[in-house]
Amino acid sequence: MLPHRYLQILLHKHCLNWNDAQQYCRQHYTDLITLRSLEDVDLVERPTDYGGLAWIGLFDDTASWKGIMGNDSNSWRWSVTGTTNPGGYQKWAVDQPNYFEGRELCIATKGSVVNGQKMFSLVDIPMSWEEAQSTCREHFTDLAMIEDERENAAVADLAPTFFKWIGLYREPWRWSDGRKSNFTNWASPGPNNVDLIQHCVREQASYQWNDMDCSLEHPFICEQGASSVSCFHTVIYKYHLINTALSWSDAQQYCRQHYTDLVTFWSLEQVHQVERPSGYGGLAWIGLFDDPASWQGIMGNDSNSWRWSATGNTSPGGYQKWAAGQPDYKAGNHLCVSMLRGLWYDSICTALCRVICFTGFAAPGQKNYSLVNIRMTWRNAQNYCRQHYTDLAMIEDEMRTLLCPPSIRALMSGPACTESPGGGPTGVRATSQTGPPLHLTALS
Repeated sequence: MLPHRYLQILLHKHCLNWNDAQQYCRQHYTDLITLRSLEDVDLVERPTDYGGLAWIGLFDDTASWKGIMGNDSNSWRWSVTGTTNPGGYQKWAVDQPNYFEGRELCIATKGSVVNGQKMFSLVDIPMSWEEAQSTCREHFTDLAMIEDERENAAVADLAPTFFKWIGLYREPWRWSDGRKSNFTNWASPGPNNVDLIQHCVREQASYQWNDMDCSLEHPFICEQGASSVSCFHTVIYKYHLINTALSWSDAQQYCRQHYTDLVTFWSLEQVHQVERPSGYGGLAWIGLFDDPASWQGIMGNDSNSWRWSATGNTSPGGYQKWAAGQPDYKAGNHLCVSMLRGLWYDSICTALCRVICFTGFAAPGQKNYSLVNIRMTWRNAQNYCRQHYTDLAMIEDEMRTLLCPPSIRALMSGPACTESPGGGPTGVRATSQTGPPLHLTALS
């Protein structure tokens, strides 16, 4: 029931704004009217000369929701808890939230994608490949490891118009005997792969090295190993400079027929142990090379092949998705792999690209965010996430924002849900209740 005494402030007699009307009612009565039913509405006595327009006590104070995670009944709250973040974390886009047309009551963001047991997440901050690897290892599992077409398509959907780092990289150059190169003695500025054909290494007069076209003919240095007689099994190498001009492949064959192999250098001391005749021109092949058969259009198993950051190995199934003409090892420094529109490019590792990280199922206390690629309203998204995951995504810190960059878009690529710690998939992405259906993000 309404109080017996109630003052109706009529607009045609006392024109006040809502705040002044609230203050007046609180000074002279209790408060602006609260209507709890249609019966309450009918109990209000309205004079015959009442113009029909009057403030009531219902309001939506922007101080409770605009740029703040308040604790009022009209503040933003998470579906999974019904409360705001304890720390008040928020990450609104510019001019958001704005309650456009009085209908925007749900939050949309860009989430991550789950495929099988891998979850791929976009970190929307340009950085180098090494920085990306460190970021992914600190906050996720590692840079994205892509092993089939479905996983590639899932990663391609995240920021498709930007180059993004994935976990593929390689360490070029191995010795003729198959061992990885740890010692190098490059002349400045290092290998440059001119014309994309310089895959073998030649010593020059300063004993420093250049990458060269393997078909060129030069003298070469062979090594010959012999076991020493001692308590420990060691191999003593002798070095032979052959002053006959051959291509790198023919030089390798010659050394293997007459000695052990083309020379392998492990230290600068060894470099100086080679006896070079006085008439020697200063140019000679050594055993270091970067065989394109190990990395060009193939996921090989050699020390200079492509491998994934997460495992240090290539994909068991050898899956690859190179763009036309890739990889090309351009300028002798394109050793990390980025993706654009689903295709892979070898790139200089210091370039700044966005990042795709991956994780498996959540560790205890960790949230997983999953993209559900079905367009639906926020309410349907909430029901879906609660049925199949834990709830719609709850984002409580900056790294969760990096998972789901806070750009609100009119159309999204699919709902996302969240998983409970240690559980299955989870939801993150939402849409307006009355606007067009969006994709959802789930929390696990």
